[in-house]
Amino acid sequence: MRRSPRLALLLLTAVPAIALLGACQQASAFADKAKVCTEAISLASLQPNPADPQQTRNEAKEKADRLIDLTKNVAEADVKGALTTVADHYTSLAKEKVDGVVNLADWAKQTVKNLDNVRKVCLG
Repeated sequence: MRRSPRLALLLLTAVPAIALLGACQQASAFADKAKVCTEAISLASLQPNPADPQQTRNEAKEKADRLIDLTKNVAEADVKGALTTVADHYTSLAKEKVDGVVNLADWAKQTVKNLDNVRKVCLG
């Protein structure tokens, strides 16, 4: 059985093209992750304002909603999980009476822990 030179040429050009496509998809996923992580880190900072509890609740809700939206743009489960944790943390604040937050230090400590986790999964 004789092989066609055209078939061999086609196969030789297809392999690098498939590899390039895979590399492009990986680069695109990395760019998506970088973009999501950059925005998530900027969203992961929130200072409750006891003087304006409604503004704090609104800001927490907006940031939580945006973080959930960002999870749709990244494939990695650990990044999605970290963003969801921060979003859940902010959602709980949005539902609380901010002026009644008794232990603001614990809330701030959890916020720092969540932000560190976002950084860790984004850099990993």
